Amino acid sequence: YLIKVRENPSFDEDNTDSQEVLDDVIIRVMAREYMDTVKAILTSGKASDINNENSNTVDGAAALGLLGELALADGTLSTCMVGTCLSALSWPDSPASSKACNLVELILPR
Repeated sequence: YLIKVRENPSFDEDNTDSQEVLDDVIIRVMAREYMDTVKAILTSGKASDINNENSNTVDGAAALGLLGELALADGTLSTCMVGTCLSALSWPDSPASSKACNLVELILPR
């Protein structure tokens, strides 16, 4: 398939590179937003910010909220949330991985 596409006279390699860069940026932004959503569920929005944008320190006031406790009490949802946080540790986006690390630190004692 790739050979056929590249042999096409209208194939523009520069445009393909631009599309790859755009796809990469979109994936990274979505990963960060996804981890922010998981954080909001687990902390019920009461923690100011687990991963401060200016530093990688954990906010001392971060704790599981009522919604987070309920989410982790449910077997299926807990498996999904913990699996998501653990998988995100290996994502290529460093800020998303850092947020995941902070969330794993928050939920690990449970």
